[in-house]
Amino acid sequence: MNRVVLWVVCLSAGLVPAGRSWAQLQSSGTQFWHQGAPGIGVAPEADAAFGAALAAGDFNCDGRDDAAMAMPRDDLVGAMDGGRVLVLYAAADGSGLSASGRQIWSQAGAAVAGDATAFENFGQSLASGDFDDDGCDDLAIAVPNDDIEDVHAAGAVHVLYGSAAVGLQADNDDYWHQGANGVGSALEVNDHFGSALAVGDFDDDGFDDLAIGISSEDIGSGADAVDNAGAIHVLFGGGSGLSTAGDVTFFRGSGLNGTPQTNEMLGDVLAAGDLNFVIAGDELAVGIPSHDLAGGLNDAGAVMLISDIDGALFNALYTQDSPDVPGVAEAGDSFGAALAAGDFDGDGLAELAVAATGEDLQGPDVSAVGSVNILDFDGDTMHLWLQDDLGPETSEAFDNFGSALAAADFNGDGIDDLAIGVPGESLGAVSNAGLVHVLPGSNGAGLATVGRQVWLQTIDPPDANDAFGLALTAGRFNAGAAADLLAAAPANSISVAFTGSVTALYSLADAVFADGFE
Repeated sequence: MNRVVLWVVCLSAGLVPAGRSWAQLQSSGTQFWHQGAPGIGVAPEADAAFGAALAAGDFNCDGRDDAAMAMPRDDLVGAMDGGRVLVLYAAADGSGLSASGRQIWSQAGAAVAGDATAFENFGQSLASGDFDDDGCDDLAIAVPNDDIEDVHAAGAVHVLYGSAAVGLQADNDDYWHQGANGVGSALEVNDHFGSALAVGDFDDDGFDDLAIGISSEDIGSGADAVDNAGAIHVLFGGGSGLSTAGDVTFFRGSGLNGTPQTNEMLGDVLAAGDLNFVIAGDELAVGIPSHDLAGGLNDAGAVMLISDIDGALFNALYTQDSPDVPGVAEAGDSFGAALAAGDFDGDGLAELAVAATGEDLQGPDVSAVGSVNILDFDGDTMHLWLQDDLGPETSEAFDNFGSALAAADFNGDGIDDLAIGVPGESLGAVSNAGLVHVLPGSNGAGLATVGRQVWLQTIDPPDANDAFGLALTAGRFNAGAAADLLAAAPANSISVAFTGSVTALYSLADAVFADGFE
């Protein structure tokens, strides 16, 4: 759509005053975080990709969420693109995130295990959960290009545990990787252990568990090896946090249906949620955007749903050609490129939002517009969303609608809503500036257009190639009853090229909730 807007476009006509549905995301109180922001203590650096990965969790047990913001291409001393992660804590006055007490984590120095070497990309993916059930969330930080025992880019995952005293702490930092001194199979070059992370209570014991993607894992050996087929490793939580007790590794032909597929890269996209009523515990959803279908439909994509991870490992595969799934599978659709689980229809069971960022439309110059499917596994109707459904926006070539997804209750009505990143959206002559849609959930009907919102960068005007909306996460950072949204523009140029930024959009704060312990 050809237009230039330099502030918030809020398509929220018809706000419903009942309950807390009026407490949508607000333009007031917006924060803009980046390298060089006051109190951060990090000088702006070109190509740092600030915000390329985001996570939210209550790391210091104060009743409000804190935020982890990755800068995976940040240079360290002697380690180009070594990567760092910034953690901002929620302010005591309930106003949102604060630079007070901020933490910066990396593999440089003695705080965490491992060595800082070039191109490790510390923080390329992040996830939070309470793995030891102490009331404080913990943070998993992936280093998928970490060199382990001189094995190049074997990959690793750190877990920093939360505490009431200081929040995240380096004491008892877990450092997970493959190999004789680690977990799972042998160390191999370019396995990329940690290519994706997801947190859920998969065994229904009250402790969060961690799923780790190993997207470049080769299955088999020698001439029979299937290159880059991919695998997934799951570590289960307990009183002392994550451990190898009962841990499992699975891939096609071992726990999962089918045979390994070359370059399928299973484990490149992960999400978790309670997606069925039948099997106790959360399900693991695996996006496989590089999945090939018969008839030359390369990279059509698929989603695998895995239940009973600590037991029989029931799994099912869905594509855009599966019964009841809207759309048609086509080469290059990349169905499964982004995932988010949320209860959008208020029935107590989560649905799965699945992006097909390469979705094409019929007609000229409409490649990679992107689409989002809502998969419902309890028999309700599944839905397909395009930007054409969200006027005045329209589907345009290379919008990549759905590149990031985040599910949370942003309007406080008790039903999850969905934030959808469109990082390729051009605003008039400003190409690839990006925007974010927020669609509200509704009781019985699911996602709706009434009360929806559209957000652009609100403090720093949109620029070409910002890619606003390329990463999203939700949490409750201020003293409001509803969720807040972090939206990243990892390619935003502020004082230097492509340093990156994160915009914090807050729901309406309420003094009643200021203590964080409602």
